[in-house]
Amino acid sequence: MGGPGVEAPTGSVRRRERPPRGPVRRSVHGKEGPAGTESMRSGSTPYLTFGPKVEGARSCAGVGESGKGRGPTRCATAGAALLGLLLALGAYPHCAHGQEKETVTVQGGLYYTVQKGDTLWDLSERFFDTPDLWPELWQRNRELPNPHLIYPGQVLRLFETTEEKSLKPGEAVSEKVAVVPAPVERPVRTYHYPGREGVGFVRKAPVSPLGSIFKVDEDKFMISENDLVYLEINRPGDRVVGKRFTVFRTAGSVPDPDNSGGRKSLGVQHLVLGRVLLTKVHPWGALGRVEVSFRPMQVGDLLMDYTEAPPEILMVPAKEGFEGRVLMSEERSSAFAQGDIVFIDKGKKDNVEVGQAYAVYYREAPPSADRSRLPRSLPPVDFGQILILRTEATTATALVTHSHRSLRPGTRFRSMTESP
Repeated sequence: MGGPGVEAPTGSVRRRERPPRGPVRRSVHGKEGPAGTESMRSGSTPYLTFGPKVEGARSCAGVGESGKGRGPTRCATAGAALLGLLLALGAYPHCAHGQEKETVTVQGGLYYTVQKGDTLWDLSERFFDTPDLWPELWQRNRELPNPHLIYPGQVLRLFETTEEKSLKPGEAVSEKVAVVPAPVERPVRTYHYPGREGVGFVRKAPVSPLGSIFKVDEDKFMISENDLVYLEINRPGDRVVGKRFTVFRTAGSVPDPDNSGGRKSLGVQHLVLGRVLLTKVHPWGALGRVEVSFRPMQVGDLLMDYTEAPPEILMVPAKEGFEGRVLMSEERSSAFAQGDIVFIDKGKKDNVEVGQAYAVYYREAPPSADRSRLPRSLPPVDFGQILILRTEATTATALVTHSHRSLRPGTRFRSMTESP
């Protein structure tokens, strides 16, 4: 049958199914890059398989000869972690009694065979509608020691299912399993940053707002937490009680620090101001309550979709042999240091990910008397680190985790010689 789909179990009707989609729980400890969708197009090779999940599988004696249970069934738990690898749907008995039928528990799953060029980032975007959940996919496949190294032919677990089935008298139960190596234990490092939700970002073009704040209760000049605000919502579908919005405003263009005239813009700065919860809907708009305020808000500030940003950040390996520039600090200071938020000129298109750490460095020029025999610049000297907090297409937001001297617009960063 042409086209991608889920391979049906042996002996059942083969049908094409779209892989399940929907919300997936985030894991903030990594035990966890904009959202996109990719449809399963007709004509492509089906690399998805529906097969049994057989971790802790149980083999039972006394079932299959006559279909009738003869006394208690003796069960043993398999000692290795088991995984259905592109097999027909297998089953194992639940050790049930009965004169007519035997009950079995079928634990299946949706698995994907890695193809050339695949990454966990791409597969997360394909199956979970967002690349940000690739650490969740990694955690479901603990046999992978390095999430950045996957190879064609490897089988990844995407989803799991469980159902109860009954066997007719005399029907035998076949158990088909494949043994996989024991999971490789790997250290998990996280960085706790409570202010992550409030960091801003830089995009090529301004975000199209979903609405705005057009009035505040008691006509306050500055809006803060627990204030009642009146919201104009552009799309009727967004007028839902309980929906959350991020409040933001734009703060001008971001200049290229290496452009002497400062006229070249690398994008538009967005300040994240807070979060609003929609509490009541009216024909003219909606009422909302300010849940969190990161900066003072005003009438006229804009709304966009809210995206959760847990404070626990999973540390992941940085790209090797990678360099870039710090564009400026979020506060547009001429000099900045440890604890400040900065924007860099690399993003998702450059495979920059949340949780990567890079070294900031400088190069000294040789003394003028020795320039004829020395290189034009001396070896780089690292003086601090930045940690990626948020990524956009061509830029990213980072925290200066430590520094021994001031950073300035144009300061360069690079991959560290050792993993953070």
